Amino acid sequence: MKKITWTMAVVCAALTCGAFMLWQSEVRAQAASGPKAVITKVETQSIRSPQNGSVQGKGEGQSTNQWIQSTALYSTSGGAGRGFDARSSWQDELTVEWFVLLDPSPRKVKPILLRKTVTYVDVDDDKREHCADVYMRPSFIKRFCGKMFSATRDMKVYVRIKAGGQTLATETSDKATLASKWWEAEPPRVDLRDADLMTRDETPYAAMEYDKFEQIKKPGSTR
Repeated sequence: MKKITWTMAVVCAALTCGAFMLWQSEVRAQAASGPKAVITKVETQSIRSPQNGSVQGKGEGQSTNQWIQSTALYSTSGGAGRGFDARSSWQDELTVEWFVLLDPSPRKVKPILLRKTVTYVDVDDDKREHCADVYMRPSFIKRFCGKMFSATRDMKVYVRIKAGGQTLATETSDKATLASKWWEAEPPRVDLRDADLMTRDETPYAAMEYDKFEQIKKPGSTR
């Protein structure tokens, strides 16, 4: 009986050791390949301000103000971060860099190049599709783009995803202009602005479709 018990203990130890070694090899293989990202779509649309109750809750009012939302859909793999089960794969941090060129027609002023860098935390590689977005507010559109501005005709979007300083993926809404590398333009060729694109948490859409979007890293926070 003791011999059987001892044999079973040896077998269990061997299986445990084998499973641990297999997990380690998976971790090493994944770490060697490094994080990866694929951007599947970049699109822009004009959307109306959310409908809210008027002052003191009297009546309902539908705003006519229009925002412009730019969206990037992407997937990730090869994250070095681990979850509670020590097997799932996570991106500790993922940075999305946005470049938006506004060039209204007919042109009355020089093109405006908007830039925004957004870092997300705890990005789950097992999630089939991730979504990142930025916004242009109504008053900015009215002032600098005009009433005839068209999001599909008069603006271009370029997106770059990075992890650990390494570029993982890039994509644009207008592949025909890739050769010009307009996102690298500097003054005086363009009017460069780094403070006018807004993240979702800075807009009235912050609580909408909350689970669809990743958590934005707060400025100055450490992990």
